[in-house]
Amino acid sequence: MVKRVSLILLFVWLSIHAIGQQDAARLETLQTEDDKVIQFAEKAPEYPGGVLTYIYKNLRLPQDTSSEAKFGTVYVSFIVELDGSVSHVKIVKGILNAPMLNAEIVRVISTMPPNWKPAEMNGKPIRLSMTLPIRIESK
Repeated sequence: MVKRVSLILLFVWLSIHAIGQQDAARLETLQTEDDKVIQFAEKAPEYPGGVLTYIYKNLRLPQDTSSEAKFGTVYVSFIVELDGSVSHVKIVKGILNAPMLNAEIVRVISTMPPNWKPAEMNGKPIRLSMTLPIRIESK
């Protein structure tokens, strides 16, 4: 009986030790690979004044947008880089029949000043992929 309990305790200790080593290796990879893009971070990136405030302030709705296309939600994804800039801006789901509007949203995000405070993992800045819903309600 004592031998069985000892074996179980040894197995549990080895399992915990192995998991800890895997986590350490994974975290080391995150810390050393600057080109790796992460989907989740301990600390989210921040844009001074708010990213949606910047987008709505700088968004110019195209005049030729049909009335049906002036309402809806555009989902746009991009990467917040280590230097506070954005890259790889693309529409994940746009408003149908509004290609100019979708392109305008890509333009606004692509030309953002590099003022982002990057996301962090273990106290180190990382590249983070974000997807934002942008609600359009034009009159």
